Amino acid sequence: MVTPSHGHNLTTKKMKSHKDLTVYKTSIDLVVAVYNLTKNFPAEERFGLTSQLRRAAVLFHQILQKALPEIVKRNLLDFYIFH
Repeated sequence: MVTPSHGHNLTTKKMKSHKDLTVYKTSIDLVVAVYNLTKNFPAEERFGLTSQLRRAAVLFHQILQKALPEIVKRNLLDFYIFH
């Protein structure tokens, strides 16, 4: 049995949606962090490195957003393995 630092027993907590997964929440935080970091990049990087980093972060979140609901729906995750 895995017990995270906040004290919830992961084997008894029911997942309502893919949005309950830590990996999903963290992917949103990643997008926000990348946008905050890259807003201070030089203007000449706007279409280079800035754009690549932002697109990569958003793509990662989009892939999770598309794949996780199907995984949850099929009941392949009976407890949080992403914590």
